[in-house]
Amino acid sequence: MKADHIDVGMTVKEAIAVPRFIYIKAAKVGLNLECASAVKDELTQRGYQVVVGNPESFGDPPAIVIHGACQ
Repeated sequence: MKADHIDVGMTVKEAIAVPRFIYIKAAKVGLNLECASAVKDELTQRGYQVVVGNPESFGDPPAIVIHGACQ
């Protein structure tokens, strides 16, 4: 989320809404439901075991933005 907000310029709300993945172990990854099927297909083709989870399994990322804190 940090990279989407800072590097790409998304709002915090937009960055939190971006589809996410989690590393599980070895070549096993989890994708949330919002990830495109093309992403799942590409990862599977590359040899990853892909587990699709519901949004609750990823939780909501916390976000605190303090304007002017680093000036």
